[in-house]
Amino acid sequence: MDYLQNALPLLPYHTNDKYFLQLAFKLKNNIIPPSQSNFRVYAIVIFQDDKTPKDKISYVLGTNIECCFISNNICAERSAITQLRHRRGCVVLRVIIVCDSQEYITPGVLCREFMFDNYCSKNTIITVSGENKVPRTFTLGELYPYPNIYHKQVREDVTSFAIQFSKKAKSPEEYFETKNSQWKQLYKKIKTIAVSDEALLHPIVYVAGILFTNKKNFYRHST
Repeated sequence: MDYLQNALPLLPYHTNDKYFLQLAFKLKNNIIPPSQSNFRVYAIVIFQDDKTPKDKISYVLGTNIECCFISNNICAERSAITQLRHRRGCVVLRVIIVCDSQEYITPGVLCREFMFDNYCSKNTIITVSGENKVPRTFTLGELYPYPNIYHKQVREDVTSFAIQFSKKAKSPEEYFETKNSQWKQLYKKIKTIAVSDEALLHPIVYVAGILFTNKKNFYRHST
């Protein structure tokens, strides 16, 4: 399996973004646009793992891919980061993203959460650029300042973490006690749905409720 550790050549640690931006545009322009959006995005994820010398960096490549249901796609940065599963001790230093748009487009919320939970941190540098070649640089912490409280929690620790966190947070019952009866009813309904979940696929169950102005309720359940 050593070939997985040497997929791309190591580069000097201080290789600048200009090099990676030029490489990303070159690779993007050589691929066929995806069949539904016709919109190409290319990402280079720069990292170190436990086999990378301190004065070197490695990188993986990714591009977006789609199927007939356009929302069921995989973004460029996620397709790149997934490859890091083959390695040990990965820390992502920078992510370079280019696209077919004239101006830059930052990663969506799903991708920001995915990166934050996988090998990245609030200090990971995200550089984005469009065809106008005017890059913008952010930290992941700037793009995603309020990560999910369960981020980087392994399944075995989720329940104990939730119990400890609930002791520090204001209880929902206390909060909704100050609201009108419709809000109280909505909260009780979504709580009932959450605790009655029988799938047991995961300790975390999300249930959302919306109170519309026409007094009707809508519920969304996700495990």
